[in-house]
Amino acid sequence: MLAKLRTEMQAAGYKPDTSYALYDLEEEEKMTEVGYHSEKIALAFGLIALPPGVPIRITKNLRICGDCHSAFKFISGIVGKRNYCQR
Repeated sequence: MLAKLRTEMQAAGYKPDTSYALYDLEEEEKMTEVGYHSEKIALAFGLIALPPGVPIRITKNLRICGDCHSAFKFISGIVGKRNYCQR
């Protein structure tokens, strides 16, 4: 699911922000490292496990990185989910 989303996001114009890669790596390795952040993996699992239309909430004890936030906006548009929390 994550690979499929990545392909669709790139087709929509998404470019990974490699400044959030915390290791001294080559540019291509940084793109891979940023692409497998736990938030993106959790979202892909939610898309697989939950029926369409059910809100997906991902919580963590730290701030989400800017690249994940940007990716979530692209994914939200791709899968037709709303990009806000309902309270």
